[in-house]
Amino acid sequence: MSNQPTEKPKAEIEIQQSQIPTFYVNFTGIAQSNYEITFTMGRIKEASDKKVKIDGATSIIMSVEFFKTFADLIKQIEKNLENSQKGE
Repeated sequence: MSNQPTEKPKAEIEIQQSQIPTFYVNFTGIAQSNYEITFTMGRIKEASDKKVKIDGATSIIMSVEFFKTFADLIKQIEKNLENSQKGE
């Protein structure tokens, strides 16, 4: 028996769009611990020099390992956007 890691087969992912809440956000706060990354997202309702009021905030919490995968995906999307903008 080999000790070589084997790649897991990629399963098809089916998402029921009607069941996913959708939010527009223009504010993101990020907090981290040794185990989790927390994104708090919402929409700026009011802003002044002294205070920013956020409306409809929600939190997304993920493990550090998942965050690393997520960050890699975001970097790839950013690279794709930059490449597509060069071709305009």
